[in-house]
Amino acid sequence: MNGTIARVIGDKGFGFVRDTTGVEHFFHKTGFNGHWDDLVYDHDKGVKIPVEFDQEHSSKGPRATNVTRTDHPNEG
Repeated sequence: MNGTIARVIGDKGFGFVRDTTGVEHFFHKTGFNGHWDDLVYDHDKGVKIPVEFDQEHSSKGPRATNVTRTDHPNEG
């Protein structure tokens, strides 16, 4: 799936991805492919961050895994 980072709570280690239909998916930093600190920094600076991700269903709602930035190469 495709979307953008909607919110990041850096100190808690999670965030939300908004898909192309407007639905928000929870993600944990362990499900993010790349440098967490760079993601938090860019988000806090107001950068629109496009991502690709896999969707899972959980008892708490939609969850994103394998979240990968598409705006530049990612390095783990």
